[in-house]
Amino acid sequence: MSRTRVAAPQIQAEAGELTQQHDVELTRQGIHQEASETIPVFNPRDIETAAFFEQPVQIMVHEKPDTPIPGVMLNVNGEDCAIPFGRPIVVKRKFVQQLLDMRETNFTQPKRDQFNVEAGNRLIPKTNLLFPFAVSADPHRGGMEWLQREQMRAARFTQNLR
Repeated sequence: MSRTRVAAPQIQAEAGELTQQHDVELTRQGIHQEASETIPVFNPRDIETAAFFEQPVQIMVHEKPDTPIPGVMLNVNGEDCAIPFGRPIVVKRKFVQQLLDMRETNFTQPKRDQFNVEAGNRLIPKTNLLFPFAVSADPHRGGMEWLQREQMRAARFTQNLR
C-alpha cells in the first residue's frame, strides 16, 4: 500500500498566534486527515471597539428639499439600515460612522477680474456631509467625545483639500 504525506505550511499572525497545521494521508482506501488549530487571541481593546460600534444611538437625518427619496439606505458589513429623513430613529453607532464618512465636495470659482484673469482659475472647495444629521441621544459616556473627534477628523480632511 502506497502512502503519500502532504503537510500544509504553518501560518502565524501578529495579533495573537494562529497556527494551522494539516496532516493529510492519501491512501488507496481514501483520504485520512488530521488537523490541529490554535484559536487566535484577540486584543481586548478590539473587542471593546467592536462593542462600542454596536451600541444604539438616536439620530435624526435632516430633510433634503432637493432629494426626491424619503430616506437613506446604509449597509455596514452586510447589515442594512433604512433611515428616514426628518424623523428620530435609533441606529447602531456603526451607521452613524458611515453617515460621518459620507461627504460631498463642491467647487466654485471666484469671479473673473478683467485686470487679473488668472485669479479666476482657482477652485475653492467646500465639503459638507452628504446627509446632515443630529444626534439626539447617546447613552454611552464616551459617545459625544467620539462624535467630536470624528467631526474634527472630517474638518482636517476638508482643510487638506485647500
